[in-house]
Amino acid sequence: MQFQTTVSLEKGKLHAVSVWLRAKEPMRVDVQLRKSAKPYTTYAIRSIMAGTDWQEVRFTEMISSDDANALFMILLRQVGTLWVDDVSVIPADRKGFGPMTFTPPAEPIPATLFGLHYNPFNMHKGKTVKDSRPFPAVPVKTLRLWDCDVPWIWLERKKGEWRWDNLDNYLAISQDRGIDLILPMALTPTWASARPNEKPIYGTYWMGCAAEPADMNDWRNYLRTVVTRCKGKVKYYEGWNEPDISGFYSGSKAKLIELQKEMYQIVKEIDPVAQVISPSPASAGVGYLEELFQMGLSQWIDAVGYHFYTGAGGPEYALSKIQLIRDMMKKFDCNKPLFNTGAFPKNGHLL
Repeated sequence: MQFQTTVSLEKGKLHAVSVWLRAKEPMRVDVQLRKSAKPYTTYAIRSIMAGTDWQEVRFTEMISSDDANALFMILLRQVGTLWVDDVSVIPADRKGFGPMTFTPPAEPIPATLFGLHYNPFNMHKGKTVKDSRPFPAVPVKTLRLWDCDVPWIWLERKKGEWRWDNLDNYLAISQDRGIDLILPMALTPTWASARPNEKPIYGTYWMGCAAEPADMNDWRNYLRTVVTRCKGKVKYYEGWNEPDISGFYSGSKAKLIELQKEMYQIVKEIDPVAQVISPSPASAGVGYLEELFQMGLSQWIDAVGYHFYTGAGGPEYALSKIQLIRDMMKKFDCNKPLFNTGAFPKNGHLL
């Protein structure tokens, strides 16, 4: 359930958002500013528990692009009754904001801060890394293997039949160049899917891949097989990609926690030095991530993953979202690293 109204936003200006909320019973609510059309960029979001007394949700945000038809949205994360009053989205007073002064670091920036996605070939067409353009010369320390044809549905298209060509190529590249790999563990093969006729974000080619596996033993076997093959070669195993988007993951949060728990335990059993990253929500997934923490996520991770997409803004526009997530992690006594495992600047902001 959601409520929405159109608002006008101006690029580079601070905007103050305010709304008063009251619920019949305590309920999870997201308040956000969002682009009304694709790619549905989220300019700002706050996730709160609305209580039975009136409370104001108020925050300010620097907007990354002009948008005369942006949406102010209130999303109810559960069934219930919610009262809304006195909504406002207005340019904010920038009093107290001044020029920022940056001091160059005394030491070179560590290579660990530079990561890359490398999608060198036509996805899902059967080509391998060797069939495509060379690996880029830009020096990076971390490579995330997403949209590279290495998820579960590619590796074990038929039960018990494994194809390792793409994954082995990436393992070789990383070993040759001293690159740390992030390998997301996700996308259920159609034969193992709890909903094999469900159409995912990838269309009909990978039917059912957004669903959880029908049999947890198939998930365990996948994890054991892959982690055993990659032992000592993959530094980070990551939970499900952008599970807050139903086209990537259509199961429940409780099932996602179960999948993450199995992944963490099996990785630590086979390759104890490898690190496990949480499922990584997309830019509007702060509330989703908080609910996972409420369900015990912290005990099954070594780091928190998130995708800090900034739309037409540059990387600086992610700063407020980073602070929002750090504050949320602190609330759950999670002192683990926060990784940006997927993002890209647009409209001329080149890295």
